[in-house]
Amino acid sequence: MPALARENKITRLIIGAGVFGLIITAFALYVHQSTQIELIMQETHMLYEQRRVLISETETLQAQVSRLSNVDRISAIAGKEFGLVFDDGARPLVKLNNSRPYETLRDEWTQARVRDEKLKPDAEQ
Repeated sequence: MPALARENKITRLIIGAGVFGLIITAFALYVHQSTQIELIMQETHMLYEQRRVLISETETLQAQVSRLSNVDRISAIAGKEFGLVFDDGARPLVKLNNSRPYETLRDEWTQARVRDEKLKPDAEQ
């Protein structure tokens, strides 16, 4: 085989291997790019859902702030202008003039009920 033909064959082999390498590299880059795009799309969808949830929570919190600020404002006006205060849980004791204690009244009512039951005719007769 002449030397020129052998050089052409080697050159073609090197060029062919280079082209094949470029094709493989291009395909690998295409696959890598496709997977990266898919990952970015999944992350975008996840972030969109998180954004939607956060917007909903923000609206709920804004409504609560509005409601509470109205209650606070009304409470402040009621206390300042009308002298009203919130009940702290203690119940006032009202004492009437010439009144008898609760226990005495309860005993009298119990005795009256017993007396009335004795006076009733028996339902079985």
